[in-house]
Amino acid sequence: MLEEEKATINTDERSKRLKLLINMTGLSNKEFSEKNDISVSTLNTWVYGLTRGGITEKAAKRIIAAALKCGVYSTTAWLLDGIGSQPQLVDIPYATGSAHKSQLPFMPEDAFNHEVSFFCETYPNAITLLIHDDAMEPAYYGGDYVGGLLLTDNEILKAIGKDCIIKTNENQVICRRLTSGNQKGRYNLHMINPSSNAQLPALYDAIILSAAPVIRVWRKHTID
Repeated sequence: MLEEEKATINTDERSKRLKLLINMTGLSNKEFSEKNDISVSTLNTWVYGLTRGGITEKAAKRIIAAALKCGVYSTTAWLLDGIGSQPQLVDIPYATGSAHKSQLPFMPEDAFNHEVSFFCETYPNAITLLIHDDAMEPAYYGGDYVGGLLLTDNEILKAIGKDCIIKTNENQVICRRLTSGNQKGRYNLHMINPSSNAQLPALYDAIILSAAPVIRVWRKHTID
């Protein structure tokens, strides 16, 4: 098959998947663009495949994030290449990282690996963490991966009140809800599960090196 024919097929297939994704949000192209601060002309360029190859990885990531805010979960792997499951409707709380376990879709391993790698490659200050205890249930369960963007020094104040991936001065990396400590430059790290069996349920007036508010959650489909 000629390269030009391959590009045409690729563009058409990406266009079809993008149309499906936007249609599942229940919004028109115009409404979707306005809600997510994307110009209508730019969105239409992606939707109708007006450029060779169709929507790019960078644009796909933007669309995936926008769709999630509208209650539709998908992956860049599916949107770009048709890899993995089709988009799924999810409750809006999932978009903020506070969804119940049952609302968080499973991801096939290939799509999972693609998404986590793409997230880390896209943001130089990205960090991911495997949740290994029950301290943050029902927001995040053991086996979930969470991702965020690192904040250090005075920027950590922007993370107050949020669930974060936190690195302490003792090089512990955990996921906890962050609040201000009693001393300047100190922070409290809280679990949200009152029945947790975590060995490190909470820390008070802790010194931390960084905090990354959770902005992505992944659940990999595994075979027991």
